[in-house]
Formats: sequence, structure tokens, C-alpha cells
Amino acid sequence: MPSLSQREPNAAAPPLSVERCDPGQMIRAALMTPDMIQSEDVFVLWAMRLPLEIDAAEAAAILLHAYQDLAGHGDTQERLRELLKEASLFPTSHLEEFALSKPHARVN
Repeated sequence: MPSLSQREPNAAAPPLSVERCDPGQMIRAALMTPDMIQSEDVFVLWAMRLPLEIDAAEAAAILLHAYQDLAGHGDTQERLRELLKEASLFPTSHLEEFALSKPHARVN
């Protein structure tokens, strides 16, 4: 499995679109579905399905903007929005700097 620093450079990647940032439209569907799902489960599945070359923080920010007017406003949808907002605050570059600043941490 490639480390965070072994990701492909963004210059070669196609521009980020909502479709690329939301594989299978999982986040969109969860934001429009009544409170029958666990927001944490959806968030983890989304993060796992996100292509490696896409920074989750950037994808989360794009989805928050694109989906801000979707109908769902229940507890599950609000929690999912909170998780995306939190993810948007921690780009991969920030996480790499944090990992490398710890003497016991290694990024492989």
C-alpha cells in the first residue's frame, strides 16, 4: 500500500468533480435519506472508496459546497456534514507534517 507521500502528483490528476469526490454518490444518498443509517458508517465507507490520488479533505470541502442545499436535515445528515467538515480541515499535507514531526511515527 503506498504511503501518503507516494500518492500521484495532483498535476497529473483530472480536475476534481463532485462525481469523483463521491464514489457511487454515497454521501449524496445519505444526505437525502431519512435517519435509517449511521453517519459514521457512511463516512468510513466513503473514505475507503475514495481514490488514493484524491485528498479526502479537498473532496469533503467540495461535497459540503455541492450538497449544501440537499433536503435532508435530520440528526444523521447533520452528523455526516460535521464529519465532512472536520475531514476538510486536515489535508493530506497537514497529516504528513504531523506524522513526520513525531519521532516515533513513520509514514511508509
